[in-house]
Amino acid sequence: MKTKVIFILCMILTVITFGQNGKSNTMKEIEVISPTFPGTETIWQGKNVKSIDDFLANNIEFPQKSVNGRLQGTEVIQFVVTPKGELIEFNVINSVCSEIDKEVIRVLEVSSGMWKPASVNGEPVAMVKEVSLVFKLHKSNDFRLMAKNCSDKGNKMLFIKKDPKKALKYYDMGITLLPNEESLLAARGLCRYELGDEEGARRDWSRIKTLYENGNIQFEPDYLTDDFREFKGFAELIQILGK
Repeated sequence: MKTKVIFILCMILTVITFGQNGKSNTMKEIEVISPTFPGTETIWQGKNVKSIDDFLANNIEFPQKSVNGRLQGTEVIQFVVTPKGELIEFNVINSVCSEIDKEVIRVLEVSSGMWKPASVNGEPVAMVKEVSLVFKLHKSNDFRLMAKNCSDKGNKMLFIKKDPKKALKYYDMGITLLPNEESLLAARGLCRYELGDEEGARRDWSRIKTLYENGNIQFEPDYLTDDFREFKGFAELIQILGK
């Protein structure tokens, strides 16, 4: 039997990507409306659903295997809302564990077809959305404090002991808790680059750029200290961030 989930629903992030065909000498106003989950119009199992937060909270359960393993963190799932309001192309951006990945995707799949699609100048289009959910074993757990502890230990391993392999483990733990913490993403990218995972490093750094461009974080790179400069991935990090 599954244990009912204890989690906090974070704001849904919206990543907007669309193209404009052709060229024009005059600037035209483009009206872009993001996909929405029309809770006030949705009835599920005979009950009105107020919002996607409400829908997820009432349907997601914390997998017992995850409870037994004392696993917690912030799950981030990305998906595409089609012009018909259906959900496709699920992508796990940040995973607490595979069981939670499957559970969140399972419930999101149930909501497929309930969404109002995005539109550009009134025409339905496919658009990417993200949902972020915090899974806690105890309400009192302070993820920000726990992530800072992981960051401090990772920084010691990376910058003082010069051990990116051990540092990577601490950064991974911190990002599981706070996946949008740019200093953790930047440092983990350095570890990955040092260990030969250049593609993984670019994903971390591109994630920072995406979050910044979409207004999900206030980009204040005070963590880009001289300690960062000594690593071979620093130049590419700066290039990707555009700083």
